Amino acid sequence: MKISTIFSQIQPLAFDHTISILKKRLSMLYRSAMTHYFVREDGSKLPKMVNLDMEEYRDVEITLALFMQTLDQPEFNHYSAGIVL
Repeated sequence: MKISTIFSQIQPLAFDHTISILKKRLSMLYRSAMTHYFVREDGSKLPKMVNLDMEEYRDVEITLALFMQTLDQPEFNHYSAGIVL
């Protein structure tokens, strides 16, 4: 998923503001993913995974900070997510 999908007004100059909005929205997606499962052939279940994909190189710092700050929240201590930079 690209961060522009959940917030189209990404502003590197308004870094903290952009992160705060994206973090709220990404947290909602992670919460939803944690309640939906992928079922393997053997019947075991894993929470759905959300993978962040960097759209443009200019967004690398925002994408990385968003990923780390969101997953640093205690509610996501046991959730696995991915990132592509």
